[in-house]
Amino acid sequence: MNPSAIISQCLVPEVRGGGFVPAIKIMLKSPLANDLIFKGKIDSIRDTIGESGDEGMITFEQSLLELFEKGLISYEDPKRSADSVNNLHLRIKFEGESPGVRKTWARLLSRSNSD
Repeated sequence: MNPSAIISQCLVPEVRGGGFVPAIKIMLKSPLANDLIFKGKIDSIRDTIGESGDEGMITFEQSLLELFEKGLISYEDPKRSADSVNNLHLRIKFEGESPGVRKTWARLLSRSNSD
C-alpha cells in the first residue's frame, strides 16, 4: 500500500448544540514528510504539515481555528481536541483566516471527482 494522504478527523460539539462539526488534519505525501518519517523525526511532522498549507496540508489547530472563526464552535471546545493547546491559543489570538483549509478541501474534492 502506498497512500497519497493521511486524513484524520475529530468531531467537535457545535456551538448551537445538538450536533458536531469535523475538525480535520491532512498530511499529503511529500518528499519532506517521507524523509521525516524515514528518519524517525516524527515530532517534526506537525510543523511540516502546518507550514505546507499551500500544498494542501492542514493541522487540527488550523482547522479548529477556521471553525472558531466561522462561529461553529466555542472557544473552549477546541482545547479538548487540539494537538497543541498553546499553538491553538496563539493562532486564535494572532492570526486571521487560517491558510490552506479551503484549498485543501478543493483539492480533495477535485481528486475524488476525477477518480
